[in-house]
Amino acid sequence: MKGRWVAVKNKNIDGSRFGAANINVRGRNWHITQALAPIDKEQWHGLFVAAQNDHLVETGLSVPQLHQIEVRHARSNIVSFPSRTLKILSWNLRQGARLDDLWTIAHFREADILLLNEVDMGMARSGNRHIAREIAEHLGFSYAYAVDYLEDTIGSRQQRRVCRGQVNDYGFSGKAIISRYPLSNVRGLRLPEMYSTLRASRRRIGSSVVLMADVRTSRGAMTVAVVQLSGRGNPQFRRLQMSVLMERLPLLQPCLIGGDFNTHTLDGYRFWSLGKAPLRLLRDTQRFSAPQRYEPLFKYMMESGFRFSYFNERKSTWHAPYLGAMLNARLDWFCGSSLIPLHSENVPALDENGRRIIDRDGIWLECRP
Repeated sequence: MKGRWVAVKNKNIDGSRFGAANINVRGRNWHITQALAPIDKEQWHGLFVAAQNDHLVETGLSVPQLHQIEVRHARSNIVSFPSRTLKILSWNLRQGARLDDLWTIAHFREADILLLNEVDMGMARSGNRHIAREIAEHLGFSYAYAVDYLEDTIGSRQQRRVCRGQVNDYGFSGKAIISRYPLSNVRGLRLPEMYSTLRASRRRIGSSVVLMADVRTSRGAMTVAVVQLSGRGNPQFRRLQMSVLMERLPLLQPCLIGGDFNTHTLDGYRFWSLGKAPLRLLRDTQRFSAPQRYEPLFKYMMESGFRFSYFNERKSTWHAPYLGAMLNARLDWFCGSSLIPLHSENVPALDENGRRIIDRDGIWLECRP
């Protein structure tokens, strides 16, 4: 069924309002391409002028790159899946600017499938590199890449200072699935955004994509999905986003979801909510590192047949810079259905000298269908 972009303006589950945003609830027809094309600079300027004038939904419809997935298959891909453990690594790469340092971590080379968030393509902050393609070519794997956002700026204030005078070649930020085994039935799904993506400090068009693909195993097809839920939303909205995804997942085959669930238990948009974080930590010092009781998506997913137990190590994956370990949070998760988890662990983002590369750790899972 052909999807449609809609503007969402509704009440949240807790009764609060959330603003208009561009989303693709039904999953507009996605087109597979071998290479995403850059957007002409004049067209780019026109897109953001139109979006700024309250035509955000129509603007999203007019950008082909927001409905395309770049897929390339490696010649060396193994055709059949051996009857053994599947090793999966999920990581929020923080755009991939420190990719060369992350290569020193052995898990990158040992994984069968990588589920990656915040992956740049043609962004000055990461050297205008195609991060997903570089990783796939280095490993000799197949990959799929979908665009979350068209970025009109270089990024954060700090990134703009570092990259002053530079320009984006593509200006794409997205997600990637990189696999030792062939990918089939590659598709995408856009999640609702709670607030406008046209913030003055970081203007962008788009919304978070769930990138999905099937991998053939010894017991049939298995679906893998990489997701990033709203860090600016509240727990009820993250549960809503997950329910949108659940409507599109196959019911009769093994499925693994991995990525950045942003389960910080707060409303990331409201200053008063963030300001109360120290008080809430005094009441429960494990609130951020063990957020299950504060985030309704966990109960919803378990009621839907997905498991978290044994799929995740009980440690934080986000490390608060310059703040104390009490603020470290578990934001990244695996959850699976019809899968047997064998081993899980966090992968520290540390270089050979023990210095932190980025503030996010990866998560590692070994499982069998």
